[in-house]
Amino acid sequence: MKLLVFADTHHSTRRMLQAAMKEREADACIHLGDGVADADALQTLFSPSAIYRVQGNCDYDSSDFEDRLVSFDHTLFFITHGHHYGVKYGLEQLWQAARESEAKVALYGHTHMPHYEYTRGIHLFNPGSLNMPRGKAGPTYGIITLEAGQMPKFDVVHYKV
Repeated sequence: MKLLVFADTHHSTRRMLQAAMKEREADACIHLGDGVADADALQTLFSPSAIYRVQGNCDYDSSDFEDRLVSFDHTLFFITHGHHYGVKYGLEQLWQAARESEAKVALYGHTHMPHYEYTRGIHLFNPGSLNMPRGKAGPTYGIITLEAGQMPKFDVVHYKV
């Protein structure tokens, strides 16, 4: 199973749609907020039932969930934007929320910087931002690959401008 992960698109869909076209064999798409309505544009490429999204701190008019639990290929994911968990200052609160939810993966955005770590049995992954990247990585999005009996694989994809 292949998951395509976006965050912090901030109402600009061009790069997201180009990346989605490149990755159109993905089984599902996840948008981690701040531009959550941008995920509607993905419906031209993916079934609405294959698109998962949460609202971020800039999604003022959204009625989407702030956090979600979703199972992909028997792996439970805790999906959030991250601003309620202080992710700009550390990942302990996010890790704790994922652990309390019995999730094995926590996906988050908000920092606009890609990050992956595996700590105390939980994968923490941020795909970065395609439109407003911070740090040295430049525009990025994420790919997660799940195979039966294997550890999930997390990749940050650098968008070619």
